[in-house]
Amino acid sequence: MSPVKRSVHVDPSKTHHDDKLNKSLENLGLTKSRPLLRLGDKPLFVVDTDGRHTVYKKVCISSSKSPYDEQSWFEFCMREYMFMRQLQGHPNIVEVETAFIDTDHLIINMEFTDRGDLFTILTDYRDDSGHALAFNEKKAKYVMRQILLGVSYMHSKNLAHRDLKLENILYFEKPFKAIKICDFEYTCNVEKDDVDILGMFLGSWTAISPELVLAAIAYNSDVNQLRTEFQQYKDGEPTVFAWDWRKSDIWACGVMLFTCLHGAFPYYGVDRNDNESLHAMHHDMFDKPLSVHSSISEPCREVLKAMLHLDHETRKTANEILEMEWFKGVGGLSRSGGSSVSLSGSGTLL
Repeated sequence: MSPVKRSVHVDPSKTHHDDKLNKSLENLGLTKSRPLLRLGDKPLFVVDTDGRHTVYKKVCISSSKSPYDEQSWFEFCMREYMFMRQLQGHPNIVEVETAFIDTDHLIINMEFTDRGDLFTILTDYRDDSGHALAFNEKKAKYVMRQILLGVSYMHSKNLAHRDLKLENILYFEKPFKAIKICDFEYTCNVEKDDVDILGMFLGSWTAISPELVLAAIAYNSDVNQLRTEFQQYKDGEPTVFAWDWRKSDIWACGVMLFTCLHGAFPYYGVDRNDNESLHAMHHDMFDKPLSVHSSISEPCREVLKAMLHLDHETRKTANEILEMEWFKGVGGLSRSGGSSVSLSGSGTLL
């Protein structure tokens, strides 16, 4: 989940909505003069300290079951904070300030986005007549370059996000119009993590990769068989379906780029994790050509093809994609900088 789903203005007149979180923050020396605001039904709170907004994300640590068999729920929850700390300092990774623990909760303090996540921005993106729009190539390039730089940094540390999607990409209007990756709940270390963690069917349906679809169909979504494959993969033995999760991240980047350019997902299937849905998604991926809008340039098409390559073994890395012509051409953005853009509804370039 994104720290903030859309632009939120903290109203100091609002009453506090979560007594347990308030008490936790009081115990940590955060006084009631710092107003909290509940964002819908999510355990996310904006704190206004002398005009500076930060976000507190509350995660329950008292559950008895973790998604990973060999870890406690507390260990699972702590992984997100651990990975965020490892990735600090990169301009395209959301900043985390600190974390606190009380009896029942892990509370992560991170930076506040003044504009929200890209899915919300794209959904609300309209022209002057109110019609839905996709980003033009310059906007999409600006967004994707920053995402890939963040992904490249993660991958250089052998970390795979495993849930990249527009909802987990934040836009910061101030001070530098930055695009930042958030939500590292299912992040894994592809070199050090056990097969209990690597051999999972994870991700959001709209960004599910073909290697995951193939394995889920072959094994009827049986994680034990998948974990056996991943053990062979870690042991350097031949496998049929195991993969490097970093390549699944690249596929997800391709889905995000396609969605930014078209205002729609490239693959739908049926939004249920069952056999029928998996076969529908398989049909979308392998039996139907990818339909790219005729207005999209050839260099951009090549980037889409590279990201959405069905074979994970030959799918390009983030660094290789950043070196492709689309990111170097006229109006492109170099890896050391470039002109910024506004993602406002009017779409005016700054």
